Amino acid sequence: MEQIDWSDPGFFFRDKLKKSSTTVEEEFRKIKTHRSERNKRTSASMIFCLVVESSREWKGMYVQATLEGKMFEMKARTEIHPQSFLIVEYNKEPARREPLCVNIEVWGPEEMISTKRFRILELEQSSKTPISFRIVYEGREEDVGMEVHCLQTNRNASQVHEDIRVIGHRGCGMNGLPTTKMTENTISSFKEAYRRGARWVETDVQLTKDHVPVIFHDFVIQTSTSSVGISEITLKEFLHIVGNQDEENCSLPCTLSRLLEQIDDRHGVNIEIKYPLPSEERRYKLKNLVPVEKVVEKVVEVVQISRRQKVIFSSFHPYVLLMIKLRLPNFGIFMLTEAKDNGENPYTNTLYDALYFCTKLGLDGVVLDWNCMATNPTDIVKIFKAFDLKTLVYGDEINDRNVIDTLNQAGVNGIIIDDLELICNAGNRDC
Repeated sequence: MEQIDWSDPGFFFRDKLKKSSTTVEEEFRKIKTHRSERNKRTSASMIFCLVVESSREWKGMYVQATLEGKMFEMKARTEIHPQSFLIVEYNKEPARREPLCVNIEVWGPEEMISTKRFRILELEQSSKTPISFRIVYEGREEDVGMEVHCLQTNRNASQVHEDIRVIGHRGCGMNGLPTTKMTENTISSFKEAYRRGARWVETDVQLTKDHVPVIFHDFVIQTSTSSVGISEITLKEFLHIVGNQDEENCSLPCTLSRLLEQIDDRHGVNIEIKYPLPSEERRYKLKNLVPVEKVVEKVVEVVQISRRQKVIFSSFHPYVLLMIKLRLPNFGIFMLTEAKDNGENPYTNTLYDALYFCTKLGLDGVVLDWNCMATNPTDIVKIFKAFDLKTLVYGDEINDRNVIDTLNQAGVNGIIIDDLELICNAGNRDC
């Protein structure tokens, strides 16, 4: 196995460097430029995000968006592949009636293929404008959908709580472990995690068929005769299957709203929004999936109704992260990654991709699988910290005192762990 020196940025970008003629310095400059632009925000700003919904990758082709106002012009571009996106931010508060136009151009390797132009009419609220265009190039063709999101935000930094340390995994640990004595993702498990000294808990949220956020990890649930996707059953059916029809049993799964009602406001909640990647959709034969936008909308709605502030969000799915950022730009948002090339998620193939995605989108940090940072955790944490990104870590292997000590020495911001007794001891010095 290759011995990697993570203190050398060249190793950090090694996969990216193999694919192009770029240099380490150019890669650092690219990421720092995005961070610098994000930090220039004044009292208020407008964020325009273009999501390209292509079903395939078009090598050598890209979309360019130009945001035009009376006194300014801003451009951004992105390559065309499944769920690629670009963001243009206007760093001054636009006048209420200032006309803003967006010009979309589709470029091939040598020339522009098509163009569309439209006006943004509403500046005071979040809006979404669907558009589409047709690509015909070298015998291939596709109708590509696009969404243009527009929202107004302020200069406040994300509400990422500095005291993040120990996070109870699914409460007091996932099912199936010798140290787990309670059912995962239940109110009883969460309250016990807090009692043992954890400041935060991590929980998994999905939407039922009738669009209600529930607490459950797996994409499918076992019934008396078969397994069925969470998105294929109603809330009433879900509560019947888990045996908690009135949600009064704190030792059984429940809705997100019920959970937030039962937890004291001083405790933190890390909400992982579950949404299947295409391979998971095929593996579990999932049907009637609720659109990503609706999933995020309903989860955010529940959190806002609860008025809780000590909440952060995380997800493996890049489009989920994008939608959360557009709806809650001032909340803590973290990208989950194993840094594996799964052939369908170009933003999580390597740690470089995760770093670039988080910085480009203005996320607050990453949640890394221990296995993708075990070679040199100290320098990996240091690189993410250099770009103002916090590092949380999870994985079965961290249920080990030696690994915990290594993570503490590396300076991670949080540890998501099953065995809380292992870490919250000796007067809770690690919690």
